[in-house]
Amino acid sequence: MTTSPVAGSADLHAWWLQAVGEEVAEQARPVRLDTSGQLHVRCLIPAWATQMRQLSRQVADRLTAIRPESGVAGLTVVLSPARLLVIGPPKWQHQELLSPALEDAWHDVTQIHGPHQPLVIVHGLDGELGSTLAAWTQHAGVASESHTPEWDICGPDCPADPNHRQLRPDGTPYCPTAGRRLNQQMIDHGADIILALIPPGSADLDADIRHARAVQIPVREIHSPDQP
Repeated sequence: MTTSPVAGSADLHAWWLQAVGEEVAEQARPVRLDTSGQLHVRCLIPAWATQMRQLSRQVADRLTAIRPESGVAGLTVVLSPARLLVIGPPKWQHQELLSPALEDAWHDVTQIHGPHQPLVIVHGLDGELGSTLAAWTQHAGVASESHTPEWDICGPDCPADPNHRQLRPDGTPYCPTAGRRLNQQMIDHGADIILALIPPGSADLDADIRHARAVQIPVREIHSPDQP
Protein backbone atom coordinates (compact mmCIF):
# COMPACT_ATOMS: atom_id res chain seq x y z
CA MET A 1 0.00 0.00 0.00
CA THR A 2 1.34 3.46 -0.90
CA THR A 3 0.93 6.20 1.69
CA SER A 4 3.61 8.63 0.47
CA PRO A 5 1.14 11.18 -1.00
CA VAL A 6 -0.04 11.94 2.54
CA ALA A 7 3.19 11.41 4.45
CA GLY A 8 3.70 15.09 5.25
CA SER A 9 1.40 16.95 7.62
CA ALA A 10 0.74 19.82 5.20
CA ASP A 11 -0.04 17.36 2.42
CA LEU A 12 -2.35 15.38 4.69
CA HIS A 13 -4.31 18.48 5.66
CA ALA A 14 -4.56 19.70 2.07
CA TRP A 15 -5.92 16.33 0.96
CA TRP A 16 -8.43 16.33 3.84
CA LEU A 17 -9.55 19.88 3.10
CA GLN A 18 -10.16 18.99 -0.55
CA ALA A 19 -12.29 16.00 0.48
CA VAL A 20 -14.43 17.49 3.25
CA GLY A 21 -14.43 21.29 2.76
CA GLU A 22 -13.53 24.14 5.09
CA GLU A 23 -16.41 23.82 7.58
CA VAL A 24 -15.71 20.18 8.38
CA ALA A 25 -11.93 20.67 8.29
CA GLU A 26 -12.20 23.31 11.02
CA GLN A 27 -13.98 20.87 13.34
CA ALA A 28 -12.36 17.53 12.43
CA ARG A 29 -8.61 17.34 11.84
CA PRO A 30 -6.65 14.44 10.36
CA VAL A 31 -3.77 13.13 12.47
CA ARG A 32 -2.21 10.23 10.62
CA LEU A 33 -2.85 7.42 8.15
CA ASP A 34 -1.76 4.14 9.72
CA THR A 35 -0.43 1.02 8.01
CA SER A 36 -3.86 -0.66 8.05
CA GLY A 37 -5.38 2.20 6.03
CA GLN A 38 -7.23 3.86 8.90
CA LEU A 39 -7.14 7.66 8.80
CA HIS A 40 -7.15 8.91 12.40
CA VAL A 41 -9.24 12.06 12.84
CA ARG A 42 -9.44 14.20 15.98
CA CYS A 43 -12.49 16.28 16.99
CA LEU A 44 -12.81 18.76 19.84
CA ILE A 45 -16.62 18.76 19.91
CA PRO A 46 -18.49 15.49 20.70
CA ALA A 47 -21.30 16.21 18.22
CA TRP A 48 -18.77 16.47 15.41
CA ALA A 49 -17.13 13.20 16.44
CA THR A 50 -20.52 11.46 16.29
CA GLN A 51 -21.24 12.94 12.87
CA MET A 52 -17.84 11.96 11.51
CA ARG A 53 -18.28 8.38 12.70
CA GLN A 54 -21.64 8.19 10.94
CA LEU A 55 -20.12 9.60 7.72
CA SER A 56 -16.92 7.56 7.95
CA ARG A 57 -17.61 5.42 4.87
CA GLN A 58 -18.65 8.34 2.66
CA VAL A 59 -15.64 10.43 3.68
CA ALA A 60 -13.24 7.52 3.11
CA ASP A 61 -14.72 7.01 -0.37
CA ARG A 62 -14.26 10.72 -1.11
CA LEU A 63 -10.63 10.63 0.00
CA THR A 64 -9.97 7.55 -2.12
CA ALA A 65 -11.62 9.14 -5.14
CA ILE A 66 -9.15 12.03 -4.88
CA ARG A 67 -6.11 9.80 -4.28
CA PRO A 68 -6.80 6.19 -5.28
CA GLU A 69 -3.26 5.15 -4.34
CA SER A 70 -3.70 6.20 -0.69
CA GLY A 71 -5.39 2.98 0.43
CA VAL A 72 -7.83 4.59 2.89
CA ALA A 73 -9.94 1.84 4.45
CA GLY A 74 -11.93 3.99 6.88
CA LEU A 75 -11.80 6.64 9.59
CA THR A 76 -10.91 6.23 13.25
CA VAL A 77 -12.47 9.24 15.01
CA VAL A 78 -11.34 10.32 18.46
CA LEU A 79 -12.32 13.16 20.74
CA SER A 80 -9.63 15.27 22.32
CA PRO A 81 -9.46 14.48 25.14
CA ALA A 82 -10.75 10.95 24.59
CA ARG A 83 -14.00 10.30 26.48
CA LEU A 84 -14.55 7.00 28.30
CA LEU A 85 -18.20 6.88 29.37
CA VAL A 86 -19.17 4.56 32.24
CA ILE A 87 -22.84 3.64 32.56
CA GLY A 88 -24.46 1.29 35.02
CA PRO A 89 -27.37 0.64 37.38
CA PRO A 90 -28.06 2.75 40.50
CA LYS A 91 -26.65 -0.11 42.57
CA TRP A 92 -23.94 -2.57 41.56
CA GLN A 93 -22.90 -5.35 43.92
CA HIS A 94 -19.50 -5.99 42.36
CA GLN A 95 -17.34 -2.92 42.89
CA GLU A 96 -14.26 -5.14 42.68
CA LEU A 97 -14.87 -5.52 38.92
CA LEU A 98 -14.79 -1.78 38.21
CA SER A 99 -11.07 -1.02 38.56
CA PRO A 100 -9.83 -3.83 36.25
CA ALA A 101 -12.60 -2.95 33.77
CA LEU A 102 -11.44 0.68 33.73
CA GLU A 103 -7.85 -0.45 33.18
CA ASP A 104 -8.92 -2.61 30.22
CA ALA A 105 -11.01 0.18 28.69
CA TRP A 106 -8.15 2.67 29.14
CA HIS A 107 -5.89 0.18 27.37
CA ASP A 108 -8.39 0.02 24.50
CA VAL A 109 -8.24 3.82 24.14
CA THR A 110 -4.43 3.90 24.08
CA GLN A 111 -4.28 1.03 21.57
CA ILE A 112 -6.61 2.83 19.18
CA HIS A 113 -5.56 6.44 19.69
CA GLY A 114 -1.99 6.24 20.98
CA PRO A 115 -0.42 6.37 24.46
CA HIS A 116 -0.28 10.17 24.62
CA GLN A 117 -3.99 10.78 24.05
CA PRO A 118 -5.45 12.51 27.15
CA LEU A 119 -8.46 10.80 28.71
CA VAL A 120 -11.49 11.89 30.71
CA ILE A 121 -13.84 9.47 32.49
CA VAL A 122 -17.49 10.54 32.14
CA HIS A 123 -20.13 9.02 34.42
CA GLY A 124 -23.32 9.46 36.40
CA LEU A 125 -22.46 6.97 39.15
CA ASP A 126 -22.92 7.69 42.84
CA GLY A 127 -22.73 5.82 46.14
CA GLU A 128 -20.05 3.17 46.60
CA LEU A 129 -19.64 2.71 42.85
CA GLY A 130 -19.04 6.42 42.35
CA SER A 131 -16.52 6.41 45.21
CA THR A 132 -14.65 3.47 43.67
CA LEU A 133 -14.48 5.25 40.33
CA ALA A 134 -13.29 8.49 41.97
CA ALA A 135 -10.52 6.61 43.80
CA TRP A 136 -9.40 4.96 40.55
CA THR A 137 -9.25 8.21 38.59
CA GLN A 138 -7.28 9.89 41.38
CA HIS A 139 -4.80 7.02 41.56
CA ALA A 140 -4.43 6.85 37.75
CA GLY A 141 -4.17 10.63 37.37
CA VAL A 142 -7.09 10.66 34.94
CA ALA A 143 -9.60 13.50 34.73
CA SER A 144 -13.25 12.79 35.51
CA GLU A 145 -16.56 14.43 34.60
CA SER A 146 -19.42 13.56 36.94
CA HIS A 147 -23.13 14.05 36.21
CA THR A 148 -26.12 13.61 38.52
CA PRO A 149 -29.50 12.21 37.41
CA GLU A 150 -32.44 14.57 37.94
CA TRP A 151 -34.32 12.11 40.13
CA ASP A 152 -36.94 14.67 41.20
CA ILE A 153 -37.96 15.56 37.63
CA CYS A 154 -40.04 13.47 35.24
CA GLY A 155 -39.18 13.49 31.55
CA PRO A 156 -41.48 13.87 28.55
CA ASP A 157 -41.41 10.12 27.98
CA CYS A 158 -42.55 9.26 31.51
CA PRO A 159 -45.96 7.57 31.96
CA ALA A 160 -48.83 9.99 32.57
CA ASP A 161 -49.78 8.04 35.68
CA PRO A 162 -48.00 9.75 38.63
CA ASN A 163 -47.88 6.37 40.38
CA HIS A 164 -44.89 5.41 38.22
CA ARG A 165 -42.78 7.43 40.68
CA GLN A 166 -41.15 5.39 43.43
CA LEU A 167 -40.29 6.16 47.05
CA ARG A 168 -36.89 6.54 48.64
CA PRO A 169 -36.24 5.00 52.08
CA ASP A 170 -37.04 8.42 53.59
CA GLY A 171 -40.44 8.41 51.86
CA THR A 172 -39.73 11.10 49.25
CA PRO A 173 -40.71 10.28 45.63
CA TYR A 174 -38.32 10.07 42.69
CA CYS A 175 -38.56 9.26 38.99
CA PRO A 176 -37.03 5.83 38.21
CA THR A 177 -36.37 6.79 34.57
CA ALA A 178 -33.96 9.62 35.49
CA GLY A 179 -30.93 7.33 35.32
CA ARG A 180 -31.68 6.19 31.81
CA ARG A 181 -32.39 9.76 30.66
CA LEU A 182 -28.95 10.78 31.90
CA ASN A 183 -27.30 7.81 30.16
CA GLN A 184 -28.91 8.78 26.87
CA GLN A 185 -27.85 12.41 27.29
CA MET A 186 -24.24 11.38 27.98
CA ILE A 187 -24.23 9.03 25.00
CA ASP A 188 -25.67 11.75 22.74
CA HIS A 189 -22.97 14.14 23.96
CA GLY A 190 -20.38 11.75 22.57
CA ALA A 191 -17.82 9.18 23.72
CA ASP A 192 -14.93 7.22 22.25
CA ILE A 193 -15.77 4.07 24.16
CA ILE A 194 -18.44 3.05 26.67
CA LEU A 195 -17.96 0.78 29.67
CA ALA A 196 -21.36 -0.72 30.56
CA LEU A 197 -21.86 -2.40 33.95
CA ILE A 198 -24.73 -4.81 33.39
CA PRO A 199 -26.76 -6.45 36.19
CA PRO A 200 -29.28 -9.22 35.60
CA GLY A 201 -32.49 -8.14 33.83
CA SER A 202 -31.13 -4.78 32.66
CA ALA A 203 -33.62 -3.85 29.93
CA ASP A 204 -32.85 -0.13 30.22
CA LEU A 205 -29.09 -0.62 29.93
CA ASP A 206 -29.62 -2.97 26.98
CA ALA A 207 -31.51 -0.16 25.24
CA ASP A 208 -28.70 2.31 26.07
CA ILE A 209 -26.13 -0.06 24.56
CA ARG A 210 -28.16 -0.44 21.36
CA HIS A 211 -28.45 3.36 21.17
CA ALA A 212 -24.67 3.76 21.58
CA ARG A 213 -23.85 1.21 18.91
CA ALA A 214 -26.35 2.81 16.54
CA VAL A 215 -24.22 5.99 16.64
CA GLN A 216 -21.02 3.98 16.15
CA ILE A 217 -19.68 4.11 19.73
CA PRO A 218 -17.93 0.87 20.77
CA VAL A 219 -19.18 -0.69 24.00
CA ARG A 220 -17.27 -2.92 26.43
CA GLU A 221 -19.82 -4.91 28.48
CA ILE A 222 -19.09 -6.04 32.05
CA HIS A 223 -21.74 -8.50 33.19
CA SER A 224 -22.55 -9.27 36.80
CA PRO A 225 -21.12 -12.67 37.88
CA ASP A 226 -24.65 -13.66 38.95
CA GLN A 227 -26.01 -12.97 35.44
CA PRO A 228 -28.09 -16.02 34.41
